[in-house]
Amino acid sequence: GAIEKLVVNEVEQNLRFQGQYFDVETGLHYNTFRYYDPEIGRF
Repeated sequence: GAIEKLVVNEVEQNLRFQGQYFDVETGLHYNTFRYYDPEIGRF
């Protein structure tokens, strides 16, 4: 068996602060029970 090399130019990282991840559909950061908008600094 030959070994193939997979070239990845971009890795999507949705993790933000501890317990938060970026929700692509809303553009907000989700934190278990609520959403956070970093542009205005509010949940």
